[in-house]
Amino acid sequence: MVCLGNICRSPLAEGILASKLPQDKFLVDSAGTGSWHVGHCPDKRSIDVARKNGINISAQKGRQIQVSDFDKFDYIYVMDNSNYRDVVHLAKTPEHKNKVRLILNDLFPDENVDVPDPYYGSTNGFDNVYQMLDEVTDLIADQSLKNTPNSIVSKKEIIEFFNFKTKAHEIFRKIISNSNHNGRKRSDGCFATNC
Repeated sequence: MVCLGNICRSPLAEGILASKLPQDKFLVDSAGTGSWHVGHCPDKRSIDVARKNGINISAQKGRQIQVSDFDKFDYIYVMDNSNYRDVVHLAKTPEHKNKVRLILNDLFPDENVDVPDPYYGSTNGFDNVYQMLDEVTDLIADQSLKNTPNSIVSKKEIIEFFNFKTKAHEIFRKIISNSNHNGRKRSDGCFATNC
């Protein structure tokens, strides 16, 4: 989720979407195109409107989007057309560029509608932004969940499983080999080796 300063819109979008997806399967983060608020908490008005809707975004810290984000994330949602131009400018490959999406296009396809920046407006501007983002993140979460298998297994978990399976197979083969060549069957069904 990307906006200009990473203190108003994108922290809300991050918090709202993260609340709708299982945290063990999805990574949702936010950033700004500018560096003015790196390390800062979200705007108090964003924190308040999120809290009012049962979401805590107060622990988020502002950061600036990095080129490495294109490899880290499947999608990069931007809040407005200016953010879109800035983020696409950072893209190094066509694949990276294709990851960048105007967030409200999921709600209004190809209309390129901006999420308005509420920074200079009144508190109800934050409420309006929250409602927009809540509605569009319902669609994004639903689509993300449909496109994700019920169980996501990491590459490391797969390797560990096959290493375990290989070791278990080796142990089993040794037991069988020992029992066939130098063992005699005990009354309990186990094999005892000859010493």
